[in-house]
Amino acid sequence: CLFGVDINPNSVKICRLRLWIELLKNAYYKNPTELETLPNIDINIKCGNSLVSRFAIDADLKEALKESKWNINSYRIAVDTYRNAESKEQKREMEKLISDIKSDFRSEISLNDPKKKKLSKLSGELFLMTNQTQLFELGKKEKAILNKKASVLTVEIKKLESEIAEIKANKIFENAFEWRFEFPEVLNDEGDFVGFDVVIGNPPYFQIQYSGFSNSEYFKSFKVFERTGDIYSLFFEKSIDILQEKGILSFITSNRFCNTNYGLSTRDYLSKYNLLDLINFNNIDIFDEANVGTIIVSLIKEKAKKENYFNAIQLNDIKLAQELGSTSVKINKVINQKYFGKEQWVFGNNEILDLKYKIKSKSIPLSQVEEIKINRGITTGANSIFIIPKEIGDKLIAKDFKNSEIIKPVLKGAEIKRYNIKDFNNYIILTKTGVEIENYPDIFKYLNEHKTNLQNVYEAKKGMKKWYELRKCSYYESFESEKLIWTRLSPINSFAISVKNEYSIDSTSFATGKNLKFYCAILNSKLTYFYFKLGSVIWGSDGIKWFGEYFDSIPILKIEDEKMIPFINLYDEIMLLKKDSNNNDTSILETKIDQLVYQLYDLTEEEIAIVENSSK
Repeated sequence: CLFGVDINPNSVKICRLRLWIELLKNAYYKNPTELETLPNIDINIKCGNSLVSRFAIDADLKEALKESKWNINSYRIAVDTYRNAESKEQKREMEKLISDIKSDFRSEISLNDPKKKKLSKLSGELFLMTNQTQLFELGKKEKAILNKKASVLTVEIKKLESEIAEIKANKIFENAFEWRFEFPEVLNDEGDFVGFDVVIGNPPYFQIQYSGFSNSEYFKSFKVFERTGDIYSLFFEKSIDILQEKGILSFITSNRFCNTNYGLSTRDYLSKYNLLDLINFNNIDIFDEANVGTIIVSLIKEKAKKENYFNAIQLNDIKLAQELGSTSVKINKVINQKYFGKEQWVFGNNEILDLKYKIKSKSIPLSQVEEIKINRGITTGANSIFIIPKEIGDKLIAKDFKNSEIIKPVLKGAEIKRYNIKDFNNYIILTKTGVEIENYPDIFKYLNEHKTNLQNVYEAKKGMKKWYELRKCSYYESFESEKLIWTRLSPINSFAISVKNEYSIDSTSFATGKNLKFYCAILNSKLTYFYFKLGSVIWGSDGIKWFGEYFDSIPILKIEDEKMIPFINLYDEIMLLKKDSNNNDTSILETKIDQLVYQLYDLTEEEIAIVENSSK
């Protein structure tokens, strides 16, 4: 009753051998004095691309069965005889018979292919049309009409022939696995594909856009297809397709789909079925060869109930993960599936998810706040060249003050702290598009020493910029404004305001606009940290990813400017203390901001306790 498919022939051989050893052990333990003849279970484990098929699962076998001398029962008997063959000759005979049956089915289904049927119909019409001109004497006008129709038909025929030839030759169909024929055990007597009871797997992880098939019409036919998505999403859909109704799917995959843009279609697709278990290993490396967060998804193939409660747990501790199979660890977080739809999947108990929903329902996403605009720091393409130490930049400016026109202070992520920015330690050589580098001979001399490396920057190689220029950026002038700035990877929320004309590199993000002090206070609050940590992506030791779709969705309440004043006043008090000394304790003032935030979002004492306890 076990079946398997893998694209790697060696994996198939190892699996077959492993199953055979298990059968051998089982036979020995049942009767150690007399070994029984073992079945040929190699037919259960097959080599092929389980994601790709020329024939759809619902392709009609009825016509094929009518025309064929075989039926599904004879196919099943042949497979069963192969498994229990008593000699090599019988095994080879059954192998050939099985191949003939499958070939017969394929041929008959191919004849019913819609493209081939249409080609046959159009070819017939063209034949009649061209022969009509030979049988009857036609006038000039009628000949012209017929010739025009014949030309149109010829074009259509050539197009169909080309499409059929392309399908036959298409590289994507190399190693295609025909679920429709390979396992007769999942076909009923009429040849309909009934499906498997259970599908388990660990599908591959790689981005579709780098697979060579990102523009494939075949892949685009999947409901979960996203060009920037991951291939394992397609395996989810294919596996559910080959399940029978109420069958169970259990996959271990990357957990990136839980909270990324490209994962939206996958989340939406999976949430249409009743979830059974979600075990999210978050930032724990389960596989030595894959540095990626992992999740186990189990579901049942039936339409999701309006109120479905299922087991969900998030593990951040490797010891707990290792003990998961033992009786000492139980999955007992019963979660309402209404929180697991197309939006980011967040792990917590129902009280936490209820609170998350309440916060979100009163707010708008940060990305929709009209009075601020968020940008990323400068991506130079060669930080080690364009970013220079402060002492070198000071010397260049002292030598020729004109150099200060394109040597600007720059902040790195490490210099941005909570409510505070350390003095900058570096400059950026700001060779924007249009800068005449010859006007700055000292800087030109320095850059010229690195010319070979700069010429290898992608945009320079492609002729999209001059070798000494920075990558194009449409918001250079924004750096000259007051800005709310933060590190893109940080274990805590560390937002600060830069009032100087400092630039920043791509390890940072920043926002310009109005009421930045208010937004700095809100984003540094415990409530923001509580909300954000629920669904954020954790990148190993680097911390939390403070950018991307989930960051853009941070809930912000729209309030009048006068209601912002208490937050702004507390921010100013914090900055007065920081001005005297960066080491001054501002925790009391920050606690006052937290209390204001709780009031703003109308949290109860119980809800405040949830937030406070989560930050301990």
